[in-house]
Amino acid sequence: MPNAAFDFEIIGAVETLKMLKKLGETVPNEIKGIMFEAGVIMVKDVNMPIDEGDMASTLRVSGTQKGAIARVGTKTRGWWASFIEYGTRYIRKNPFLLEAKKRQETNMITHIESRIAAITDRVTEGN
Repeated sequence: MPNAAFDFEIIGAVETLKMLKKLGETVPNEIKGIMFEAGVIMVKDVNMPIDEGDMASTLRVSGTQKGAIARVGTKTRGWWASFIEYGTRYIRKNPFLLEAKKRQETNMITHIESRIAAITDRVTEGN
């Protein structure tokens, strides 16, 4: 396991995209941007366990049409992030990504809903 990762997927995202496309709007990149922004909301709240900065410097977020993905650790830097997040039989888990997701889930959903509503309003006003 080279990194610790947490996926945040929006139920109904595929159906929403299909609806928007039927209305004539091409929004895949816009949706990815919205999901990326939601992921940024989460990673800003990550309480990174103390290390020499290797793990913290590998914290990344990406957006997809369905949600956001936050990752920590690479094969060469911060590779122990998954051991800290998920634990081992020798190390107690410290789910710093999951805890940030739990704390920010409402804010992420509110952000996504408001941005998708703005797209929907824009599309329906044009028709």
